[in-house]
Amino acid sequence: MAKRRRSDVSNAKAVEPRHVREPVQEILEQARKRADAGEERGRAALDAALRSRRILEVNRVVGELGKARYLNLIHDIPARMSREPFRLQPSVHTFSNIINTCVRCGDLPLARRTVEQMAEQFGVRPNQVTLTALLKGEAQAPVRSMSSAMEVFQRLCDEHAGLKLDTNLRTINTMLRGCVRMCDMRAAKSLMKLVKQIWKTGQQQDAQAEVDLGFGAAFEYYIKVLCYNARPRRAHKVLRKMQRRHIASPTPPMLCELACAYALLGNVAASRSVLSLAAGRAATPAAQGSRPTDSLQLFNRLRDQQADISLMRVERFLNDSSLGSRERSSIAAQVERGGFWSHPRVILDDDEDNEFSELPPLKFHKLFGDRKAVKVEICSGHGDWVTSRARADASTGESICNWVAVEMRLDRVYQTWAKALLDGVRNLAVLGGTAQRMLRRMQNHSVAEVFVNFPDPPPPYLQENKLVLLDAAFMQQVLRVLQPGGVLTIVTDDALYAGCAEDQLRKVLLEAQANARIAHVAEGIEPFVVLTAQRAGQENEEEGRTEGGHDTPTAREGAAALSSRSFFSGDLPHDYGNSYFDSMWKNGNRTRRFFMQIQKK
Repeated sequence: MAKRRRSDVSNAKAVEPRHVREPVQEILEQARKRADAGEERGRAALDAALRSRRILEVNRVVGELGKARYLNLIHDIPARMSREPFRLQPSVHTFSNIINTCVRCGDLPLARRTVEQMAEQFGVRPNQVTLTALLKGEAQAPVRSMSSAMEVFQRLCDEHAGLKLDTNLRTINTMLRGCVRMCDMRAAKSLMKLVKQIWKTGQQQDAQAEVDLGFGAAFEYYIKVLCYNARPRRAHKVLRKMQRRHIASPTPPMLCELACAYALLGNVAASRSVLSLAAGRAATPAAQGSRPTDSLQLFNRLRDQQADISLMRVERFLNDSSLGSRERSSIAAQVERGGFWSHPRVILDDDEDNEFSELPPLKFHKLFGDRKAVKVEICSGHGDWVTSRARADASTGESICNWVAVEMRLDRVYQTWAKALLDGVRNLAVLGGTAQRMLRRMQNHSVAEVFVNFPDPPPPYLQENKLVLLDAAFMQQVLRVLQPGGVLTIVTDDALYAGCAEDQLRKVLLEAQANARIAHVAEGIEPFVVLTAQRAGQENEEEGRTEGGHDTPTAREGAAALSSRSFFSGDLPHDYGNSYFDSMWKNGNRTRRFFMQIQKK
């Protein structure tokens, strides 16, 4: 029997998870059953609401199903309502719920069609809420700039002049959030002119407490965009203006970004000044007159915690005596030349709008200047996990390997890049683009390990046929770029997503296994080993173990093992590391994790 190659999956002596109290296979099956039962209950509730022939009841159920992201149940509800035997006229609230659900589920084309159909087919005119929901989807589209979203915004303002979208602060803040995601300074500057005009004319009609928070949010978004584009002086000027006019008080995240931008540009005095302003600063305020939801409280609490950590990172960078003036000047010069946009260790997808455009291959030995092993985190988010792992690898004085972070949102690309500079991490590169397109640029057998930590689960109705990330095409790309002996690790807290990702991966592995068996029938070589399935199997099996306590499937039993065992273990290794989303779940008392590793032979 072939001996399994060892993997430094977590740079630790042991990577076995802690004891699993419930069989993972049963947990995943229960999640599937709950999802099926939830969809049936939703379908029954919708049918009952239609039979009641009360538009308020229908809208209530549509809203609840929208929150649960059951777009498949509600996308055609206006047509159903208007037919026999119901003969109900859908209202603008019906359409607003549907469009908002389309955006939450990432189906922007359907949101656009729904806006067109509501007036043409049903004679219902959209309101501010309806169009703001659509603009939210436009501002979240996975593209490199806000130019197309701004064109839609201007067109809607012209076509629906009576709604005064350009004087609605919530609509403008929706667009500004998109500017933050895309680090689009030009669009943000244009939108801030509208915000200032609203402030001057007093056209906003919300309650005063809500108005103040809305203006404060707008200024915070603009300050972040300026900092992401290495414009801290202009951002500081905007902050002072906000304070002078008593619009809002600076929040910890706002001050964090400003201190960081100053520090990277080498302006130590200004950065320390902002740090002193942040000391003792109150937490992010909640809206007056209403109790924030539990999820919003959790988000704000974690947001402030992350800001505190980032402020400490900046202070540590400023106090680091090992950094000489030459090195600080070099960092400042790189930042001043164009920020993260032009940094040699940041690669951005310049043609992301064209899904089928030709992509130049990534050559990691040229990117890093050496031929060390490369490890990749897909959808790296804010960069906490990947920067900590890269720093740990380099802690001995010479990096063991190089790390690559792949992230679609440009604000998170900036955050990862900034953390790497502040922490002195030199063995990390950041790729800005979708996971699928960046994987296509990686050469065959060029990556030692691939990590996917807490991918965003798709809506329940898409689980079986269209996953957001972990589909068969993604798995095939990952297995293509992995070296022999390379490892794919997936971590999620969503049992339903884990089960469906497991089904997709099982199909890919069985197909690869069958192809390999044809090519290597004499040797009996299996192309993949499911490490976590082996460890889970140990709990109930005593035979077939090899050196180190792991049982490696032979050619005869491999297909059966892949078909019968769960690929996931029920917990993370204790030294796996923390990420932003892992901290969010821990703060929310969500502790169950599903952890899967497969190794390419």
